[in-house]
Amino acid sequence: MQPNDWGKKVKAIAKGDAAASDRAMAYQAFWTKFLEAVHDRKLGWTTSSKGLPQNWQSLPAGIGAVSYACTFGRSGLSSEIFFQHPDPAVNEARFNAARAKLEPIFGDALSYEPLTGKKGCRIAEYRNGDIANSDQWADYVEWFIDAQTRLRTAIAQVGSPGPRSVP
Repeated sequence: MQPNDWGKKVKAIAKGDAAASDRAMAYQAFWTKFLEAVHDRKLGWTTSSKGLPQNWQSLPAGIGAVSYACTFGRSGLSSEIFFQHPDPAVNEARFNAARAKLEPIFGDALSYEPLTGKKGCRIAEYRNGDIANSDQWADYVEWFIDAQTRLRTAIAQVGSPGPRSVP
């Protein structure tokens, strides 16, 4: 697929084009349910209210070049914090500061992914799951909210991954 073709497909899916894939529409429906739950619980993580037809939901961290995300990947679901400063040294410093203290507070195993040679690095928790299993969506929403809550709490307790604390 050429870059221009990809852009046209993304625009068509975003407009709700009838030719949009079932998977993309499932992502949009799921993220809308997720965002409703986030707002119902008054978590304050985002002002977005409509899910997009993509496999991830970005959630602002309140600090530049750092974001939280919930994703559906090839291996299942992930809840993560992503460091994406243009200076790799800043990403590395944030990553290493969080890595040294985070897991004992978080309470579960985390995956530390320096993504060497890339423009960022991530710390994530994973679990099995697939967007096609719509009967599991309520469980996925609960898992994402629980995992994000624990990650944000742990980040706040270990201190700043950058110039100021990330809630």
